[in-house]
Amino acid sequence: MAAEGRGDPAAARPRPRLTTPAPGPAPAVMPCGGGWSQVQFPCAGGRGRAALQLSGAAERGGAERPGSGAPWPGSGDRGASGRRATGWAASSTCCWPTPGWCWVSAVGPCSPLPRWPSSGGFSFLQLIDRATSPRDEGDPKAEQKTLEESWQDLALIKATPKPPKKQRREDLSQPLLPPVQPLAPETPQVKSICLTLQEKLLSHYSSWLAVPEVQVSIAPQLARSIGTQLQNFLWSKCPEMPFGRLFLSGPLLDGLGALAADHIHLMLPVVLDTALWSLIPGEDTVVRNPRYWLIKRTDLEYFPRGCSPWDRFIVGQYLSSNVLNETLHKMLVASINWPAIGNLLGSVIYPVVASQELRLEVKHDQVELSITLFPVVEMEGKVLLAVPPEGLVENLWLESFYKAEVSKVKELDAADAGARQHCLRILNGICKSHPALHKLSGSPLTHVILHLSATSSDWAEESLADRFQQVLEELVGYLEKGVLPSYFNCKINLFSELLEEEIDEMGFLLYRAISEPELLLREK
Repeated sequence: MAAEGRGDPAAARPRPRLTTPAPGPAPAVMPCGGGWSQVQFPCAGGRGRAALQLSGAAERGGAERPGSGAPWPGSGDRGASGRRATGWAASSTCCWPTPGWCWVSAVGPCSPLPRWPSSGGFSFLQLIDRATSPRDEGDPKAEQKTLEESWQDLALIKATPKPPKKQRREDLSQPLLPPVQPLAPETPQVKSICLTLQEKLLSHYSSWLAVPEVQVSIAPQLARSIGTQLQNFLWSKCPEMPFGRLFLSGPLLDGLGALAADHIHLMLPVVLDTALWSLIPGEDTVVRNPRYWLIKRTDLEYFPRGCSPWDRFIVGQYLSSNVLNETLHKMLVASINWPAIGNLLGSVIYPVVASQELRLEVKHDQVELSITLFPVVEMEGKVLLAVPPEGLVENLWLESFYKAEVSKVKELDAADAGARQHCLRILNGICKSHPALHKLSGSPLTHVILHLSATSSDWAEESLADRFQQVLEELVGYLEKGVLPSYFNCKINLFSELLEEEIDEMGFLLYRAISEPELLLREK
């Protein structure tokens, strides 16, 4: 690119070399299209390349350096492509020493080359002069200075602030900030921290433990219809056995804390002649359990077997609850046409075969119901169920206090307008819904409330929360002892069938609930 200018007196003046002193590659001129040529040459120190994009469209012999009258290096030279770069383009491209390639384009008039934006007294052409000037051999830090100064100059150019945008008249009418959108009104939420314990108890019961009214009305009606069909079958199939009239029982009927309308007891009375049968307490037998009783056949020398219709269920002079249950189980499974009865009642009914209980499963459009049949003997003021204990003893009858419990609680509430039934419903619902406490529901809770009623007289509705916590404290005390005496018979321990691990788990949970009742109010 060292060609001399022709016919130009300024061409005789020395021009800076575009290559470093060390031998290097020759400048190259590459066609860019549209009559443009691009000249690339190494910069000083070999740290980059400088390039000029020249136009072949101009027909003048050379381009002068602006402000000096001297031709710019490379003007009028002929490159490797054979085309003559005769003038400056409307656009020029250059590169200063950088670690890689860097191209900066700008637009100016066709001739002469414009003065580029500068900062700190430097012009763009001065940057090109510095990039193309030879390295000073006597200065060992010239290369470093050149590199640092080049980066500083580049930073100065880039840091030149842009002129502010001209304000338009239309902008003055626009708001500086977007309009504030009105917030949607928040729905009032009742925080549990603001509620008293009594309000929490009532809210928890109404939200999670209350049985829907539809199920409360349909389930008993359906169970009564099934009981009527079963009663008619027994009277027609076994007219010699004096079964009493079937009746319903259970928390759903008595309003003492049913968690769902899914279980009803169907009681089948067994009518005995008191002259031929007598009761023997279980504590006088080998089982030594006062909760069970034996029904013994008496006066066999005067009234031999066959005088009583129930003699067919005798085992060793005792009326066997197990034999009676097996006979009724066979009738329920094999002798009664439950599909026909189900079609008549608009439901599906089927007996549970693989169960020791006399249970029927009923599916209706609006409710699913489990009905358990219990043969029951009422004699000498006792209510005995045909529920023998597990083991080899088949003749025992379980004494039930359910009827007496319900009657006593309602009697006490009627006397002082108390909230015992309400408290019992909440406790039964909580214990039935909690896996670790479900064995406490029913009779144990009722007997605790009856014991507490003998010492605490304030059972008004306003004292519901206080009585609730007091019941928890009483339960913890009974669990620590492992004994909960029956309200109607202090010899009976209602915790006798609980395992030690179950007692420990229930006691620990209730002990925590005394100081933090919310533990029991969480949905399970």
